[in-house]
Amino acid sequence: MRKLFLAAFASFLFAHVGLFASYAPDSIAGFSVVDTAADGTVTGPLYYGEDGINSYGDKTRTYQYEKTSANTGKITYLYEDEPNPLPEITTVTFLSPNHGTYTWAEYSDDTFQTIVDQDSGTFSISYAPTSLVGQTLYISELGYEFDYYFTSKDAYYIDTTGGSNKLWSIPYTYEKNSSTEASLVLSRGSGDVQHLITFTSLVDASTEWSDSSANSPENGSATLTIKRETHAPDSLVGWDYNVSSMNDTLKFIDDSNAVFYDESDSNFSKRELSNITYTWTKTGPAMGKLTTSLDEETLLFFESNTSGFFDWEETGSDDGNSGKFNLYYYPVGKAFESLVGSSITIGDTTYVFTSLSTVTVHSPSGTSSQEYSYLRENEDKALLSVGSSLYKLDFYNHQYGRIIEGGSGYFSIHQKWATKGWVYYDDLPWIYSNNQGDWMYQVLSENNSTNTTELMYFEPWSNLWSQNLDLNFTDQRVFSADSQFYWEDYDDFNNSELNSSKWDVGYWGGGQTVAINNGQAQLSGMAFFSSAPIQMPNDLVAAAQDATDGNTFLFFKDEDIYGIQADISIPSQTNDYEAGIYLASMDINPLGSLGAELRYKTSGSILLFDYLESGNEWEHQEAGSLDTFYQLQITKIDGKTSHYLNGNLIKQFDSSSHDEDYWTIGAFNDNGSSYSTFADNVRVLRKKSYPQGWMWTEYYPWAYSHETGGWLYFELAKDTDGNPVMNYYDHKTGSWDLYGPSLIQFSER
Repeated sequence: MRKLFLAAFASFLFAHVGLFASYAPDSIAGFSVVDTAADGTVTGPLYYGEDGINSYGDKTRTYQYEKTSANTGKITYLYEDEPNPLPEITTVTFLSPNHGTYTWAEYSDDTFQTIVDQDSGTFSISYAPTSLVGQTLYISELGYEFDYYFTSKDAYYIDTTGGSNKLWSIPYTYEKNSSTEASLVLSRGSGDVQHLITFTSLVDASTEWSDSSANSPENGSATLTIKRETHAPDSLVGWDYNVSSMNDTLKFIDDSNAVFYDESDSNFSKRELSNITYTWTKTGPAMGKLTTSLDEETLLFFESNTSGFFDWEETGSDDGNSGKFNLYYYPVGKAFESLVGSSITIGDTTYVFTSLSTVTVHSPSGTSSQEYSYLRENEDKALLSVGSSLYKLDFYNHQYGRIIEGGSGYFSIHQKWATKGWVYYDDLPWIYSNNQGDWMYQVLSENNSTNTTELMYFEPWSNLWSQNLDLNFTDQRVFSADSQFYWEDYDDFNNSELNSSKWDVGYWGGGQTVAINNGQAQLSGMAFFSSAPIQMPNDLVAAAQDATDGNTFLFFKDEDIYGIQADISIPSQTNDYEAGIYLASMDINPLGSLGAELRYKTSGSILLFDYLESGNEWEHQEAGSLDTFYQLQITKIDGKTSHYLNGNLIKQFDSSSHDEDYWTIGAFNDNGSSYSTFADNVRVLRKKSYPQGWMWTEYYPWAYSHETGGWLYFELAKDTDGNPVMNYYDHKTGSWDLYGPSLIQFSER
């Protein structure tokens, strides 16, 4: 990158007009500049973002700024898109609120002693935007004091007079006349309103306007503000979009799939619940465009993070509508967010959900594969359509509930059947059927007619014995006390804010609080400065003493943890060398940590795994990459720590001398530069709190039911008609009963 860009970039940062003739700004976010070098070369416009990133075309960099006097300032920066950037300093002198001079120097190293290149020039600040597309402007014009949302074609505004809250759109034209002036024409139905705008900052302006209405031409002056609040989300995943005026709801499953519900028909059974695809484009801080496979396009104008106004059109048609919308998110409740990997039994029919749209239906008439749609309507209720049937489900808990519309009776649900596998013991096992969501009992039977021994199995759901010919035995494993630990989903960061019930945040030296960005946790920090705020647990504050770099921490609030897992990544566009992100356990006495990290080195990205050997701490190294998510996993079981990378064991060692007082995810830059890293899909290792394994007595087993919280004893018997049945004795209640799929549910296996 040419040094002119560096110098010019610094120049515009100091363009904010300070109070009392102090031209160097205290805040430098959001400015645009054009610079002229000593040889007459003009470069610009260059932009400074609120995220600490400066950009010119497709090139970016981070910065550290210091105001040195009323009219001067200093900026120190490095490029991220150069392999070996040298430290540079630009000194800016303001001669007015929007222009001045600069000197620029590049140094051989960070001691700033030897200058290897230098230049000087002038700069000018541009406040007037080149375009209004994506901008939201508040214009206090006589009789029209509204927020205007500008698209490439029209300006939209919400008429709040008389409490109408109606959305209107009008054509407009905009032209930038100079660095501080622009012309805006709003073409209202009564005539054009022309604005001559003078920008005094990036967000404030005054305007002289004239209304050419034939009936009552007017003119006057008004104030104008560019609104910079960000309300439109980068992603709609996880949100419910509801438009009450159109009786429509959309549930956004992932970045391209959604569920559409049309409740306009008063007859519940005739309402539409279907799977669709969509695209979402954020077009400005407070607006975006939603396009669906229903051949519809909707513009959304946000007044808050969860509400605003919409403009809906059907592609290739004159049909359209507008009004208010709301976004809803249900982080708690009994209803499932998704049915994938679970099964539901309604009456004598079991539905096994294998994907977002496909369900395998087991009924007395046979087995079939059908399409389905599912939408969580609120905390405890959901809609399910299979074929021509539509149900409204009321979840009592995560095991069962009631059908309140589209049918009657109750339903039971088995969670994540695909992870259960088969459960065996010796030669005559009970086995769990993924397909049926229930248990079967197997015995060896002598076939006298063929003089052979056959394996027979008993199906409680059909009360029948059958020959074992059609079973597919896959994922075989012994269920024993070894499976006393299990992984549990902890946080996928799909809420709009960090879940404070699960996390504590810590930082020092420029580290920032953790944000949620596109469904991921963003751990970031500014360039190190010693006076930066410190937020740490009291027994870890000592870790920040004598720090020379910024750090950011996510501390797990849950203490009942035996391991942690997360996907982590370092983006190439927002990080310098020595940026890193890690998973670790921390010991407060003596103060120390053991972890696994991804780090950006001058020689390339690497993964480092701490381990103990002969009383010393060492590091094992693996190759890594930027812009790639790695799954790291750390467990501590029976005094041994194990490190895993993408599911593969990397290192296991004795760590009985190290306590896990804190589990954490952290980020840093050891060179003191800014950093921005991401974590996602966090899981924790827990220990089951109920008795482990199975207890057997010859052919008839004892089994522990996690559902009832007690031990059950099974035996073969015959009913009054002489048919084979399975009885069970409940040790907890001291009673015998007939075993059936609706009576006993082994929900943890």
